Amino acid sequence: MLLLALAGCGTTGIPFLSQTGLNDSAAAKSATNQNAVAAVANAPAATAGKDDPAAVQVSEFGLDDSRAAGELRFESGDSVKVSVWGYPELDHTTTIQPNGKITLPLAGEVDAARTSATELRQRIIDKLEPFTKAASSELRAGDSLAVEVWQHVELRHTAVIDPSGWVTFPLAGRFPAAGRPVEELRREVEKRLLEHLRDARVTLLPIYNNRRVLHDRHVSVLAQTLQPRRVALIGEVGVP
Repeated sequence: MLLLALAGCGTTGIPFLSQTGLNDSAAAKSATNQNAVAAVANAPAATAGKDDPAAVQVSEFGLDDSRAAGELRFESGDSVKVSVWGYPELDHTTTIQPNGKITLPLAGEVDAARTSATELRQRIIDKLEPFTKAASSELRAGDSLAVEVWQHVELRHTAVIDPSGWVTFPLAGRFPAAGRPVEELRREVEKRLLEHLRDARVTLLPIYNNRRVLHDRHVSVLAQTLQPRRVALIGEVGVP
């Protein structure tokens, strides 16, 4: 019977210790690890009970599979390039600081750590919102006013508010304009023209000088350099 048992081991393809080059303790440890790996790999997902809080589902993925890493999120030390289409003076490359913020022209400080490119782009767009409108609609020195009078093409004129804050229109004369709303000034010009015309319908269009605004905010966020991501395995690890 002993001879038959030995003969059976030789035909199953299981190597002897002398063939593996392992000693008894090393062979036992290797067999234990291999059994553990085989148990995890062969265990069906259904064995993890939904009602068991300690149950863990194990799956495998390739390290070259980008889907396994999920959506990229920026971390401190990463470098990003922010561009605003049509405004090259706002293009800027910056590094996320240890406090998780970046500093951009016009937008100022923006929270960037642990955000995706889409989330960071929206935060920058929100920061630029106040710059899409003129800070004040009141007129000031240097602004221009284009006046048109219906059925009186000869009175069409564009006047500049002088440093003293006054503006002059054909036939209507000179008016104080700085610091006044456009509609208030339009009514006054129309009233003055009615002294000379039977019917005066005035249109007054302001042209603000040196008050730049963002007409649109097409922002792009590009990753320039990324810090190495680190993963810590804490606890018992049978197979590294």
